[in-house]
Amino acid sequence: MSLTLSESSVGGSHYLISYSAIISASSGGEATVPDMPYTISAWVLPTGETEWVHLRIVRSANFHVYVTVNNESSTDLGEYLYNGTLTNFKWTLNQLYGTSVYSAWADVTVWNGAHASDKFVYGSGRGCMPRDPLSMDIWVGNLKAWYDFADPNATGQIAKSGGWDTGDIVLNASSSDTTFLDATNIIPAGTVVTGASVYTAAGYGTDDSEICIYRKTGPFTGVPVNVKSLSISSSAGWHSVPFAQTVPNNQYGHYLGVYSARSVSMTTNAGQGMYRSGDHITQGTAFSMTGTFRSPITKWVGYKPAGLGQDVSGNGQHWDLTATQSTSTPTS
Repeated sequence: MSLTLSESSVGGSHYLISYSAIISASSGGEATVPDMPYTISAWVLPTGETEWVHLRIVRSANFHVYVTVNNESSTDLGEYLYNGTLTNFKWTLNQLYGTSVYSAWADVTVWNGAHASDKFVYGSGRGCMPRDPLSMDIWVGNLKAWYDFADPNATGQIAKSGGWDTGDIVLNASSSDTTFLDATNIIPAGTVVTGASVYTAAGYGTDDSEICIYRKTGPFTGVPVNVKSLSISSSAGWHSVPFAQTVPNNQYGHYLGVYSARSVSMTTNAGQGMYRSGDHITQGTAFSMTGTFRSPITKWVGYKPAGLGQDVSGNGQHWDLTATQSTSTPTS
């Protein structure tokens, strides 16, 4: 059975539906129509499919509709004279999948301007993962509507990159032959860390370094859970290594740490990290830190797996546009 979205007079620019539902492609309902061009980012699950598909739809100033599927090549679907955001979304679904095919929707967002699909997803093809709209660099002043079907606990959202910023780089100090642990930039639970970096000034090249994700077990203690060898060139800048580490959801905070026999750049603010002198980080062994000091200038990147298609309504998929629980039954 499909759910049919009825017309709504709810005002404002931010819509929220807190769970996934199957909606017919012929249903009504409309967000405030932004000026053209505008971009729709949406996840859909066509009838009979088992994997979600990301659509980036651009409504251009020349009335053409352009669609990109799973962050691959863009297609001009031709001219369509109606400007409404959901009207264009439903028309696009009809062009791609046919008028008789229903689709589940998730995280439908409408943005001012024309934006590339990689603003909304990581990867391409079946490897697409959604970014959290709140972390996008096009966020401010551009999000016009958000039909949000994600898990309210944010398991479907993508974490921002985390780490120290350019202000610390400008004012950095350096230290060597020491393990330094960041104790400020926590990596959110559930994040799949895909890379980690450390910043160094010029002239400190070495292959004898390590970077780690560690579990903080106390004010001055921690346990490394994943350690990677790190090559640092003699050039100033970020030096990176890939990871494939999922941060568990437990009572511990997880952060980055770094060891180097040569100098690495440190923040200039005391008390934001922990340190100990000595040898390399050893995975599986505990840290017993000397005290508080400075954090290494590190950062991580990653994502959280999509929470698409979850029924988190608590009322059996009965719903309305403002996401308050409804006791009425859906229409077929």
